Amino acid sequence: MKFLDILKESREDNFKQQFTRKFGQENVQRIVDLIEPKFLNWVGQVLETMNFDQNLMKVKQNIDLFKKYSTNLPKTDISQYKSIDELATAIKTYVERPRRSYKQVEGGNVVYEDDRFFVVNPLTPTASCYYGKGTKWCTAAETNNQFVKYNDDGKLFYILDKTKAANDPMYKIALLKKFDGEEIFYDAKDEVLHKPKEIFGEEIVSKLIKEILDYMNSEFSEQLAIFADKERVKKEKERIEALRRRREQMAKEAQAEERRLDNEWDLNSGNCDEECLKANGVLRFIDDTNNHNIITNEDREYIASLKSEIERLNNEYNQSEDVRTDLLDSISELEDELEGYSEYIDLYSIIPLTYDYYGLSQFELITDGHTYAAGTQQEMADAVVDYVNQLVDDVGYEGFRASFVEDHVDADMVADHFRDFWEEDINNSPDSYFDDESRMLSDGQNDQISHMKKQIQYYRTVIQTLEARLDDEEEDEITSKIEEFESNIEELESEIEEIESDPEGDFPQDLIDEKVEEMIEDVRSSPLYYIREHGMEITEFIDRQSFVDAVVDEDGWGVLCPYDGNYEEYNINDKWIYVFRLD
Repeated sequence: MKFLDILKESREDNFKQQFTRKFGQENVQRIVDLIEPKFLNWVGQVLETMNFDQNLMKVKQNIDLFKKYSTNLPKTDISQYKSIDELATAIKTYVERPRRSYKQVEGGNVVYEDDRFFVVNPLTPTASCYYGKGTKWCTAAETNNQFVKYNDDGKLFYILDKTKAANDPMYKIALLKKFDGEEIFYDAKDEVLHKPKEIFGEEIVSKLIKEILDYMNSEFSEQLAIFADKERVKKEKERIEALRRRREQMAKEAQAEERRLDNEWDLNSGNCDEECLKANGVLRFIDDTNNHNIITNEDREYIASLKSEIERLNNEYNQSEDVRTDLLDSISELEDELEGYSEYIDLYSIIPLTYDYYGLSQFELITDGHTYAAGTQQEMADAVVDYVNQLVDDVGYEGFRASFVEDHVDADMVADHFRDFWEEDINNSPDSYFDDESRMLSDGQNDQISHMKKQIQYYRTVIQTLEARLDDEEEDEITSKIEEFESNIEELESEIEEIESDPEGDFPQDLIDEKVEEMIEDVRSSPLYYIREHGMEITEFIDRQSFVDAVVDEDGWGVLCPYDGNYEEYNINDKWIYVFRLD
């Protein structure tokens, strides 16, 4: 074994002996698997046991950064840091140090400056090229400069981050701030940044935008006033959009009214299909979980009486020659009471949607736009499996608890992966796995033994012949010959035994096959060890069906319910319907 390997094992063993009581055997092994041996002792001292997973990742990330920046830190020996926070602070201070300064040049107005940011509004192509040097912005190019074009309906601002390296695309950000309010951010590679607040943080971006707006209001108030008309255009677009939404709402209400007139979802009609059952389930769910008032037949009769009375009073008022304020007061009171029923809903305030939710039917309550999902028991069971499968596709197994994922490693899959390796290695290098005693005899040795056995057989035949002549006069001579032949037999048998004790042939194939199966079984019994030992990804060996079923068993159907994780079940006409809110 190489010295470095011995040193590595020694450090790991010492770490396990010293810190197993602090972290537990499983977590100690996780640390050893993740952290380089030379950092183990320090990790054991600074790593907190509370929030172990989070702290371990934090330690690993900062160790990686320490290896990258250690020669530039005030303390270059990691053991000098008494806590992970102290190390993290030292690294953060170094990484976020100001790397450069900027001077003001003619043709550029400095809008804002602090220890980290320098914000400038270039007013000329020359200033734009100076402040935009090192980027791919066309407004900073020395040839084919588009600076004037970009200043027609707005102003350019360059946000220069003093702390970032020049190879970081975020070390210079260009903002095109248009007079109509539109904002477009570009990184140094001239790629649009759709979510700049996620890069610098909402507080920083809001602060810089405020400084820029104050500057524009001071320097470009006339242009802002001219483009204020565009704000009115924007409002007109919003009005048209609101009108479109209102038309959609009216269409939904018309659809609901048509279904209401046909009494399409009447449970007692004898024609209540699955959609009818689900709609009734949604209504019961809304009634159980919301503050909506469900209209009753008595309510409908009372509303009809209110409308009739209002109509009668209006007719009486119209026929009266005098101004009957008493009638107007009564009409107003009744209309107010009628208005109180405007928020009441009934079964037909719910409309079915054309698209589903993992195979479940979707419904919308048209009075507030909230949507609901409903399904049978089988549909729910299928939906949750589809949901978890989609979740795995979206976030990967990495999005789940590591120990949970490890529980679903397919040992047979891992064993099959190693089968070709073991078959090739053991067949090509059997002497690495077996003692020479396990070899078969070579062809030459078998020939030797065969020849010797024939000699032995010959000697035994001769001995039998001689023993038959022992009564002859030459008895002493015959006995001497027999003894000689028996001695020869013993020598031959001894030679055979010696040859058989030192076989020189190949190893038996059945022995090799048996060893392959033994190694495969070892992989099957310890799949995680072999995955980690060979640097493979655990996620390549997950029994997906088992994993999905386990997620469903652990989280239940509530994982399907995005609003609050809760669902209800209702027996509608002897069929169980499951309902939950989507938004």
